[in-house]
Amino acid sequence: MKFSNEKIGKNAGKVWNHLNTNPNISFSKLQNDLKLTKDELLLTIGWLFREEKLIVEKSSRGFNFLLK
Repeated sequence: MKFSNEKIGKNAGKVWNHLNTNPNISFSKLQNDLKLTKDELLLTIGWLFREEKLIVEKSSRGFNFLLK
């Protein structure tokens, strides 16, 4: 599968909007809610983290994500 900046950017918008209304959500819940593949979500999280728009917290069950 080929990933483009446009596709990752669009997914970043979806993730940002979802986190805006559903803060402190787990990776699996975020993936299920948005119907993204694991690879799509990992790339998108990296994009948002690099833009300093995302907080990543380690939990006992994995990682949780919040907007800055």
